[in-house]
Amino acid sequence: MLKVVYMRTGLALLSMLALLLLSTQPALAERFSIYAYDKDNNNALLTGAEIKVWQDGNLLDSGKTDVDGVFVTYLNYGRYLIQGEYSGKTDERSDFLFSSGSVDRLDLYLYKH
Repeated sequence: MLKVVYMRTGLALLSMLALLLLSTQPALAERFSIYAYDKDNNNALLTGAEIKVWQDGNLLDSGKTDVDGVFVTYLNYGRYLIQGEYSGKTDERSDFLFSSGSVDRLDLYLYKH
């Protein structure tokens, strides 16, 4: 009888430990696409536009759009500042809220201000 109690206690402790370890794992980032368009040129997709993704003042990712005008990054739930620039043309989304399953892309329309 005492052996059964120790086994149940051991299983309960292992279960709690497993739950604790799983609950402290960070959420997996999700694929997110940013499309850059030239607002001054009939919304043509822009190859080579510089994209920057910021959160809480920290630059998380940056790079250039590909031949299809797309920059791919990975985001976790949260608020972001997303900026685009190409030959003096800019656009940005401040306080952009990304949440799982809501939207998987953002369109930036770059233009000279």
